[in-house]
Amino acid sequence: MRAIGICLTCAVLAFLLRELGFRGAKLVSSVAIVGAISFAFLGIGRLASGLDTSYFGEDVADAALLLLKIIGASYIFGVSADVCRELGEAGVASAMLVAGRVEILLLILPTLREIIGLGIEYMK
Repeated sequence: MRAIGICLTCAVLAFLLRELGFRGAKLVSSVAIVGAISFAFLGIGRLASGLDTSYFGEDVADAALLLLKIIGASYIFGVSADVCRELGEAGVASAMLVAGRVEILLLILPTLREIIGLGIEYMK
C-alpha cells in the first residue's frame, strides 16, 4: 500500500511540475519507479525467506529461489532501461537490456549445465 501512495504522490507532483514548466519532472517520475520497485523487492525478499526447504524440499526451494532471482533481474534491468529511455538515453537503455540478458544467462548457466549432464548420463 505504501508503494501506491508513493507512486500516486510522485505522479501528481510530476504532473504539476510539468504543467508549471519544470524540466525535472522526469526525475520525480524516476523516483516513483525506484520507490515502487524497492517496495516490490521487499515483498519478494519476504517471499524468498518463506521458502522453507523442510516443507518444499531442497530442490524445489532452490529452483524457486533461482526463478525469483531471474524475475528480479529482468524487472530491474527492464525498469532501468525504461527510465534511461524516458530520459532520452536510448543507447544506454539498449546496452542495459543486453547486460540484463547476459546476467540472466549467467544465473541459468549452472542449472543448464546440470540438465545437460543429466541428459548425457541418461543417454549412456
